[in-house]
Amino acid sequence: MKRGTEIRQSWDNNDCRTNLVIIQNARAVVPAMRDLERESAMARVQRENLKQAILDAAENRLWRHGIRKMTIDDIAADAGVGKGTVYLYFDSKEAIACALVAKYKEAVLADQELTARDRKLPVCERIRQMIKHPVMAAHARCGQYPEAVEVIATVKPRFAKMMRPYFMQEIALIAEVIEEGNHAGRFAVEDSLTAARSLKLASLAFMPPYPCVEDRSSIESELDLVIDMGLRSFRPAAPVADEQNR
Repeated sequence: MKRGTEIRQSWDNNDCRTNLVIIQNARAVVPAMRDLERESAMARVQRENLKQAILDAAENRLWRHGIRKMTIDDIAADAGVGKGTVYLYFDSKEAIACALVAKYKEAVLADQELTARDRKLPVCERIRQMIKHPVMAAHARCGQYPEAVEVIATVKPRFAKMMRPYFMQEIALIAEVIEEGNHAGRFAVEDSLTAARSLKLASLAFMPPYPCVEDRSSIESELDLVIDMGLRSFRPAAPVADEQNR
């Protein structure tokens, strides 16, 4: 019994020593892991800052000079980085242009979201502003920077895939406001998503670079007519008079 007790004590002591080593190692590893996490986070921030510096440099040139006159060398020089660094983030100046157009679209979408949440505005006015804003903002950008037309035309082949997430977010926002109109009794729309999509698609005919109406003032008035037609279709149907009252 004494021998067995000694063996168990020896085993227990070994276990304690082993556990102590594991704990000590863990205590040494945890700070090292934290340091690695901090370094990784800092590296991510540095990468994002570098990417943003490249985009800022490109934006200054893109809208003023157009995509044809803009070069990767110019962008790299303006951003204070090497040409190879630019290619680490973007494979071409067209890819940079797409990123800048997406940035612009995100800003427009943020404006639309503010409008959608503005309960001080009637639902019809919110829908009107949400449909008109992307169109009129695009024409304002093209008016301010004539080269923007060339930029839009250049990246247009990539538009369908690139713009789809923003397009779907716009439709969802418009549909939310339509549903609000349904609950208030202003509208009687069975499928708010389809209704929102139809209005959005109709507005695309007025977008640059080749709108269906050329004059900017005409674009706004014609677009208003299209929106009016859509809003009228959302309203509850008037009661049908019986035969005696016809």
